[in-house]
Amino acid sequence: LTPDRVKRLTESTTGNYAGVGLRAVATDAWLVVVDALPGTPAERAGLRAGDRVVEIDGESTRGLTQDEAAKRMRGAAGTRVRLVVERPGVDGRIPFTLAREAVHVKATRNVALLRDGVGYVSLVNFSGSSGDELRIAVDSLRRLGATSLVLDLRGNPGGLLDQGVSIADLFLDAGQPIVRIEGRTPETKHLVTDRGAQQWPTLPVVLLVNEGSASAAEIVAGALQDHDRAVVVG
Repeated sequence: LTPDRVKRLTESTTGNYAGVGLRAVATDAWLVVVDALPGTPAERAGLRAGDRVVEIDGESTRGLTQDEAAKRMRGAAGTRVRLVVERPGVDGRIPFTLAREAVHVKATRNVALLRDGVGYVSLVNFSGSSGDELRIAVDSLRRLGATSLVLDLRGNPGGLLDQGVSIADLFLDAGQPIVRIEGRTPETKHLVTDRGAQQWPTLPVVLLVNEGSASAAEIVAGALQDHDRAVVVG
């Protein structure tokens, strides 16, 4: 791998990078803000969902891909980036100057207690802290009164295998198989089993999946379905 690809891979598997905490998508040849991550420079500056970023450091964003735009907004912590934004309902363009800082992208993006004691958690990837973050999220929902759980893996592209195993481990009993690894040589073939008692044995679970659920997300869904621990929907 080239150094640049190694850097991107490390960012995706740890959830850590230096930037402004702005999530945006390239639509209709422009960069449109989806949200600003809580506690980041972008949120503190007041950037909002629906804002259209038209310039980054004086250069137009027209025609940029999502990856190209993200690369321009990221950089060394402490350095500054200048954005120019068009906001629906506001005349003219709005300038922002943001100082980059260390950002952690949480794997548990949305956590909510819905009606009738239903807890909801959206898990967006399997980075280095996904297992711990999910456990903390579900524990918090249980304290709020959740009596069942919807774990949303839609659009989750996967990530680290060991985090997929750790998350399945939260819901299964000791000794239950989670995933079998097959390689070309005998030493690369082994069965991974649950290592301890499950955290919430009486908690009914529904898993949401779609065509974008891949890799470690499929491992978790398959393991919980095979052991009748969750209903998989999607």
